Amino acid sequence: MIKSMLCAFLLSVSMLIVSAPNAHAQQAEASKQPRIYTYVSFFGVPRADWARFEAGEVQQRKTFDGLVADGTLLGYGDAAMEVHEVNSPTHVSWFTSSSVSGLMKTLAAIHGAVASDIAYTMHADSITMSTMYGGKPGSADGGFIVVQNWTPKPGRSEEFYDLFAKYRKPSLDAGVANGAISGYSLDEDLIHSEAPGTYTLVVTVPNAAALDKFYAEIDALHTQHPLFGVAYDATVDTSAHRDHLLRVLHSSSK
Repeated sequence: MIKSMLCAFLLSVSMLIVSAPNAHAQQAEASKQPRIYTYVSFFGVPRADWARFEAGEVQQRKTFDGLVADGTLLGYGDAAMEVHEVNSPTHVSWFTSSSVSGLMKTLAAIHGAVASDIAYTMHADSITMSTMYGGKPGSADGGFIVVQNWTPKPGRSEEFYDLFAKYRKPSLDAGVANGAISGYSLDEDLIHSEAPGTYTLVVTVPNAAALDKFYAEIDALHTQHPLFGVAYDATVDTSAHRDHLLRVLHSSSK
């Protein structure tokens, strides 16, 4: 999905622990899932070209559907920024695979599909990875994406991850189960085009009412676990935190 939309948190182990894992390690391992990769493209499209750009995205869907059908992709989508930011993209597209080779096969299949005569104000790409995610399969023309960027303080990435796994993930999984959330992922860059260390939570919801439910769940989490917010804030550089809101044009996953 988006930057992330999209996918990923990678934990590396630098030494083998021979003794039995402690509860801290067991919790971290339990939350990890098979790694998935997402290729995200960001476009700054002049307002006069929005309709033409979005029409081009529609034309690519047959190719993407074929790649999902043959197992190359797990899903794909495109979205428009709902809250516009200075010198930032207006549109974002993504596709997800269980392998980097699947991403490269898809890139080759859609090479040259983006309109080259549009005077883009910016363009950038990102490849993310994720081992913490959830969602239900299906397609949708609509919905919203909330993107939250978090940068843990030096040496506190594992603590941030464990807090997220213990408190945020169960709430997100409950949202998927009751339909308030279409899908989510916690992402980290695989290709570091910027300084590493930022984790991106990407949450897709089916409609505007679900946005209110998403934020209400965060409030409820802080009410139920008053010390969670204190502990969470202590692990991250709050000055580096950023939020983004996008409107889904189309998404599909299996």
